[in-house]
Amino acid sequence: MRFFPLQTLPFNYPNILHAHSHVAFQGWVYLSLFYLIVKQYLNEKEISSGKYKLQFMLTVAVVTCILISFTYQGYGLFSIVFSTLFQLLNYWFIIRFFNDVKKNELVKLNSLPLRFIKASLWFNLLSTMAPWAIGIISAKGLSGSEAYHSAIYFFLHFQYNGWFTFAIFGLFFLLLEKFNISYHIKSATNFFIFLVVSVVPAYSLSLLGMSYKTSILYVAYFAAILQLVSIIFFINSIKSSISVLFQNFNNLFSWIIVITACSFLLKLVSQSLSVLEIFQQIAFTNRNIIIAFIHLVMLGFVSLSLIGFFIKFEIFSLKNSLTKIGILFLIFGFVITELLLVTSGFISSQLYQIAIFIFSILMTIGLGLMLIRTKQF
Repeated sequence: MRFFPLQTLPFNYPNILHAHSHVAFQGWVYLSLFYLIVKQYLNEKEISSGKYKLQFMLTVAVVTCILISFTYQGYGLFSIVFSTLFQLLNYWFIIRFFNDVKKNELVKLNSLPLRFIKASLWFNLLSTMAPWAIGIISAKGLSGSEAYHSAIYFFLHFQYNGWFTFAIFGLFFLLLEKFNISYHIKSATNFFIFLVVSVVPAYSLSLLGMSYKTSILYVAYFAAILQLVSIIFFINSIKSSISVLFQNFNNLFSWIIVITACSFLLKLVSQSLSVLEIFQQIAFTNRNIIIAFIHLVMLGFVSLSLIGFFIKFEIFSLKNSLTKIGILFLIFGFVITELLLVTSGFISSQLYQIAIFIFSILMTIGLGLMLIRTKQF
């Protein structure tokens, strides 16, 4: 995608863009969370009886077909069919997990980490209402309308502010417990409560670029306040654990923690600031700022969190020098591309396109190096 501005390619750019976004969500993030949640919250007996390996392989096959169909067709018969199959597999996973986790005697059903995981799956389920709505809206000839874009924002919001975010914190607090790192339970519980209550009204923050924004402005203010308060509880929940975290983990993993935490806090702060008129102009009209925000969430917060979990749950090994180099490439590429996106107005167009292409390639190489010698399901 980053090569398109530099050279004409025999592909349809919008099709590549759709393939990229679908596979990022349904391939990389969904499958990673699927794997981590199943391996950490279910035992081998439940994994076998629940046919999770079959679910995983079927999902990989369907996501591969989604990649191919969107690349060559865009939105069409085959891409819609495979996207529908993906949602059906997703429903199978959610229903089966809720049933099986009850049977695992080693999991405390009322534990805070599991509450985060359960909330994440409910938000995942809620987000899937959007694709069905988009189909109906499109069938009525309203593609490109505010209703159409509102449905897209609904999906995106409940995916990365609901499903992804809560799953990551469910795994994070579980990680602390597995390494016997204490955290302030009451503050962490309040963090969960304020964050979960904020998710539905925070959808309004994604709609402040719409013509009807004045009718949802007070809801957006309420959501922004809830999010900012949740930050305070999150910091209070782990501030006594920070020194222990850095003592227990190596320097590279510590950097991953710092970047993911900063990315999460920047995500909440920037979302909350979007209620102000001056920031709305930037947030909803500047394409590079929009891309920078999406990458902040998807790369800085979500992807680096997943990589961190893969390291600590021993799927990636830092004993492998290639993995270390790969992570450094990814982090360096992410930081530089974010800076380029934010400062693009101060750089010549040609230089900007070349630089962002080079550092995007660096991230791709980094991911490739990390995939060497990974564990299987």
